[in-house]
Amino acid sequence: MNLISMGNPHVIFVCKGDPWKIDLERIGRRIESDKRFPERINVHFAQFKEDGSEATLRTFERGSGITLASGTGSSALCVAGVLLQIGQRKLISNCPGGALQIEWPSDESSVIMTGPVTHVYDATVEISKIEKCYKKKV
Repeated sequence: MNLISMGNPHVIFVCKGDPWKIDLERIGRRIESDKRFPERINVHFAQFKEDGSEATLRTFERGSGITLASGTGSSALCVAGVLLQIGQRKLISNCPGGALQIEWPSDESSVIMTGPVTHVYDATVEISKIEKCYKKKV
């Protein structure tokens, strides 16, 4: 278990076997809401290629459930891989929704993410309703 913050909390489990064999819905939900994480946590299961240049990543996003990709999760994966000495500083994170290129040039630098963008939907939001939510601290 590797705890990494990218401004939001992540726990990364590095798998020796296929992360697709994990019941992500059941296990992810249980870990996300564990009492040790009072504000909940993003849960990831990953498997690195032998040379550390790529990894498969599955994500259970706090408050959302299973997601097709996670930019901050992929960034946390890269950092965890470097710290554990099993991943390279330039990594391809293979998520179900597509691949993201992540680079952490040095311990003192920011993590850089490159990947495709897809328009999903348009929405209209009333700012006054959002402000009410923040005032209530929802």
